[in-house]
Amino acid sequence: MNITFTFKNFDPSDHLKQYARRRFEKLAKYTGKKGTSAYELQVNLQVEKFRHMAEVTLVGDNLHLSANEESEDMYA
Repeated sequence: MNITFTFKNFDPSDHLKQYARRRFEKLAKYTGKKGTSAYELQVNLQVEKFRHMAEVTLVGDNLHLSANEESEDMYA
């Protein structure tokens, strides 16, 4: 699975990048194709004042999933 990150309105720390990558790599066990890059995961993280927003899109073979979340903490 290929994971790409986009950050808007803030400079991400290395710790945040590693944390997010570890969390999203767990999705690979549900795709059923280990060791292949058949799935693309796009993660968009954005900050607006006190709102921290995440938008995630998973695209693959006959699959398109997307999710949004808003919080006061990027690690939530």
